[in-house]
Amino acid sequence: SLVARGLVPAQERGDDGMELMGELIHGDFAEVAYLLPGIDLAFLDPPFNAGKVYGSGQYNDRQTPERYRAWLERQLSSLVPLLNPGATLWLMNDTRWIGHCQVLLDGLGLTFLNMVAWLYTNPTPAKKRYPKSWRPILVYCNGKEPRVWDSAALPMERPTLYFNPERRERGRPFVHDVWADVPKLVGGFLAQPELQRKDNGQFAHITQMPLMLAERAILTATGPGDMVLDPFAGSGTVLAAAQKHGRRWIGVEQEEEYVALIRRRLGLVEKAEATFR
Repeated sequence: SLVARGLVPAQERGDDGMELMGELIHGDFAEVAYLLPGIDLAFLDPPFNAGKVYGSGQYNDRQTPERYRAWLERQLSSLVPLLNPGATLWLMNDTRWIGHCQVLLDGLGLTFLNMVAWLYTNPTPAKKRYPKSWRPILVYCNGKEPRVWDSAALPMERPTLYFNPERRERGRPFVHDVWADVPKLVGGFLAQPELQRKDNGQFAHITQMPLMLAERAILTATGPGDMVLDPFAGSGTVLAAAQKHGRRWIGVEQEEEYVALIRRRLGLVEKAEATFR
């Protein structure tokens, strides 16, 4: 069992007593992957090798390119065998490394579907290079095509060249591979309610993904009761989206501090009255 191997599964209820729909494991994903069941969707938001300090700092986020690519290969090689037929894998990374990720996933035999561009309005400052204003998300599936795919499951909120509100009113919502309707999470007086913060107002996790990103992926490529995996659970965004929309979930997180954060967060998640399906 997971307990017998020194790992720490989440309790059956969150900190407020709410029934949870999955299991949270404290450990390194590549070391525990062989214990896990089949997965219908995996959403990966791994460290970007950007020199950040996560929690206690036990993970080295400033490796040589060779070591980082080897680390990515180990994680992905451990994950792909878990994918059920028709399952999808969503992988977000920095533009510096996304090409390496694509080569690895091609080599592991998955089928490329999309590279989503997540655009945000507050670019990361930079010197002697263009500021980053978007992030790529690779989408692959296990097999020739995804078992579940509903592009209109979570329609876009902002007009684009190919979409406007009138189109939705006519019953034809539209989603393409440029997601400009999902704001980046920010701190200070502009902080969104979903941002996980410490008592002193600081970010409870230094890199937090908007809930809507995970929701769009999960509602597009899974059905109720399907199994969702986040091997780098972080602040628990993917797990919260799965919990909200009636999907089962498994999260793996290496930092004990973040495991506690996720348990608190999931205990407060309310199931959506109706998904967009």
